[in-house]
Amino acid sequence: MRNFKRTVDPTSLKAFYHAALLQNFTEAARRANLTQSGISQHIARLEEDLGTQLFVRIGKKVQVTESGKKLLAYAEKYLDDIDELLETLSSADTNIAGTVSYAMPASCLFTPHFPMLLEERKKKFPDLVIDLKLVTNEKAIASLLAGDIDFGFTTVDPRNPSVDARHFATEEYILVGGTEKANHRLAVDDVAELGFIDYPGFSTLFEFWRQAHFPKLKKLTPTNLNYVGKVNSIHAAITMVEHRLGVSIFPRHCVENTMKASKIHECRGAPTMPPTNKIYIVTLKDRILPRRVRVVIDTFWKMKGLDA
Repeated sequence: MRNFKRTVDPTSLKAFYHAALLQNFTEAARRANLTQSGISQHIARLEEDLGTQLFVRIGKKVQVTESGKKLLAYAEKYLDDIDELLETLSSADTNIAGTVSYAMPASCLFTPHFPMLLEERKKKFPDLVIDLKLVTNEKAIASLLAGDIDFGFTTVDPRNPSVDARHFATEEYILVGGTEKANHRLAVDDVAELGFIDYPGFSTLFEFWRQAHFPKLKKLTPTNLNYVGKVNSIHAAITMVEHRLGVSIFPRHCVENTMKASKIHECRGAPTMPPTNKIYIVTLKDRILPRRVRVVIDTFWKMKGLDA
C-alpha cells in the first residue's frame, strides 16, 4: 500500500518545471501564470519537502543542480502522464481533444501537408485545436526548447543534443522572375545585374542555389547582391516577383502553381543537379508526448508514406 505522508504538490512541480527549463524565475512566473514571489515560494517549499537544493542562483539567472536535473526528468514525465490521463478520461477512444502547438517556416505552408492535416482533423478529431506559428528555424527551435510548442518543422538540422530531428521531406530551390526573359540560361554577369527581392530566409536559400549553379563564384554572396525590394513575408515576396519588381529564390513547391499559370518563370545557371535541402520534424528528446500530439505527428508521417 502506498505511503501518502510524503507527496509533491503538483503546482509546485509545475513552477519548478518552468523555472528549470527557462532558468529564470521571472519568465517562469509568466509561463506558469504565477507571480515571481509565488514561483520562489513553490521552489522553496519543494526544496524543504525534498531536503535538497534544486537551484544555484547566479545573479538574475538560476542553474539547476544535479538533484534538480533528476527532478526535472520526473516532472516532464509526470506532467505528460497527467495530460494523457485527462485526454483519456475526457475523450472517447476515437476522439482527440485539446491543443497541439507547432511551428515551422512560412515556406512549409505551401506544401500539401498542412491542408491534408486540416482535412484529417475535420474527419477524425474535430475537437482538436491546431495552434500553428509561422517563424524562422531559429525561433522554432527556441520555442521547442522553451516548451512553447509540442514539435516543429525546420529546414535545418538543429544538431542540438536535446532535440530529435527526423528527415520528413526534401525541397528544391529555384530562382524565378516575372518576365519571359527569365527562361534564358544565366551567366555570372547576369546574376550580378539582377534585382533581387529579399525576405526572411532568402540569404540561406541563395547560398544553396549559388553553390549548385556557380560553386566557384564565392564572392557572389547575399550581402553584395542588388536588391530592389524587401519584405517580411514569403507570400508578399512571391507577389512582388509576379508583378515584375525583381527576382528571388523560393522552394519550388511554393511557386509551382504560379509557374504553371505562366506568371513567373525559372532562371537557371550552369547545368547542374538542382539545389535541394531537407525538411525535418523536430521534437524534444526523451519527452513522452501526449496522445493528441502523437496523433498529429503520426498523421504527418502517414502523409509522407503517400508521397513516396
